[in-house]
Amino acid sequence: MSNNDSEFVDFLQNAIEKSDQTVNNNLLLIEIGKNTNNGFEATDGYSKLLRTKFKRISVTFLEEVQKYKRVYIRVKEIKIHTRYDFSLNEFHKDLEVIDYDVVKDKTFSLINKELKVVNTKIDIGPINEPYRPEAGEKKLEDVYNMGENVSCWVNVLVVLKISPDDNIQDNSENHSLNILVADYRNCTMNCAAFKINSNNNFCKDIEVGKFYKMKLSNAKLLNSTKSCTRHFVTIKKGIHLTQTTVSFEPSTNKFNYQAPYSFLEYMNVIPKLSNNNPINVVGIVARIDEITTVSSDSMKTPTSRRIIYLTDGEIIIPIYVYGELAHFNFETKQLIGVRYGNVKKHVVCGNVIICNRLSRMDNVDTCDYMDIFSKISTINFEELKYPDLTTLPTVGEVVHNKGKFLLHIRDTQKRKVQPYKFYTIGKITSFTNFVKPDKKKKNQQENQEKDTTDEPYTRININDSIVSIPDVTVFVNKMSNIAPGLAEDIEKLIANNINMNEYLEKLKNIPMVFKIRLDNHKYLANNGQILYLPNKLCEFVDFCPSEEYSDWIERIRKDIKDLVNLNL
Repeated sequence: MSNNDSEFVDFLQNAIEKSDQTVNNNLLLIEIGKNTNNGFEATDGYSKLLRTKFKRISVTFLEEVQKYKRVYIRVKEIKIHTRYDFSLNEFHKDLEVIDYDVVKDKTFSLINKELKVVNTKIDIGPINEPYRPEAGEKKLEDVYNMGENVSCWVNVLVVLKISPDDNIQDNSENHSLNILVADYRNCTMNCAAFKINSNNNFCKDIEVGKFYKMKLSNAKLLNSTKSCTRHFVTIKKGIHLTQTTVSFEPSTNKFNYQAPYSFLEYMNVIPKLSNNNPINVVGIVARIDEITTVSSDSMKTPTSRRIIYLTDGEIIIPIYVYGELAHFNFETKQLIGVRYGNVKKHVVCGNVIICNRLSRMDNVDTCDYMDIFSKISTINFEELKYPDLTTLPTVGEVVHNKGKFLLHIRDTQKRKVQPYKFYTIGKITSFTNFVKPDKKKKNQQENQEKDTTDEPYTRININDSIVSIPDVTVFVNKMSNIAPGLAEDIEKLIANNINMNEYLEKLKNIPMVFKIRLDNHKYLANNGQILYLPNKLCEFVDFCPSEEYSDWIERIRKDIKDLVNLNL
């Protein structure tokens, strides 16, 4: 270890043991461990931490890992979390790296030749058995049966706490905070607060692994089947958290909590499930795609994604695996259990399964599933027909999508119009420099909550011999297909006022397919005049194969000629 790295004395041990989130540009070696259900393995030269997670996984990070099976980073910001491990029925601390820089051509020596593994298990303290409820104490089941305007109190253990910035897809979309609580009968219930941010988070002091007297005063119940904790709830209604109706007071009355076992189902149940249903399923890994870096609306920062294909010999279901779990040691012809996944409908193959931070992959005992395991020797994996999951629509879909394709846009109505979405194919001819949304202007717009984002954006012109659509807004997180590393570097590019028209030169005049949302919004000018400003928002962009682009041009020219001949 060099002199410059002398400050890295037992950084990982101190961070976990003392919940110390102080960093000093610490150097860490990150490796892909045997069990990425818990995250990556981190080493500081003194200790090894087996539970390390990342807020974002950048393109550079992924490139280093794929090349060397490890990566060195300089840590700029971390958070220490307490999480419940549903497989071990234990509370553990983990370290989440919020911000970092990848360091190339850098190594350090191990101070301890035999690295000590940091103990992450949390002891919640002595438990008095049997548990004796206090006078007036209710159970979560009682809360469920009370219906509307619930007033009572329950002694609970906080099992999970998920904030809007935790990169859980259905949690970040509606800016909700979810708290999973359990009572002494091992019943669990979700509590949710909405439109939560750093300024109004009245639940910030509630800690996972702590006991509380949860007091309800005219509290309302919610349908919790859509919450991000739906895998772990035993009561299918939740509690609406507000500052005036729900409060948490620390409790000394403790009980043992045992999470219910999640049984693995057979794959034939998947087609029967609705969109967003939770699923625990067992199957055979038939194919494994390469890991890529993606950035989406629900995952606000770039992260790893891998698609594996699960089969039972009859059906094939794609599994989208995100984050550290994408680096799991998958093997073809492997019998595997997918736990805490979510079924999503897909236009191509009907159903896919999404696995996020709450999901896990387990090697299963083949003796328990011999009826599936025995099929491995009879399946010809090379002849299986795998679904084509490309999001690029075919030329036929674009041209014949109920007329929803457009060649030119000149203006929009001077009144409010309904949003209109369409596909088109064309070429980007120019980029403006990226800027961040003006919050003052956003506040003046009506009904724009759905599109509200703090992501930087550019405006592009789409032009070729057929199409002409100027001033189309594209947010940086929508460009992951054509510029995978752009979101990672965008802050520096904006700060340095880089000319994006030159920086993205290689993306200009290349055939691409676009999905555009066209509408307008009401705007109050400084002089009091009400204006309706056009809004062309690119919801999707990807490269278009040259042969499909040629087919598109030929088909559209023919259609235009036919229209002219009609003398309309």
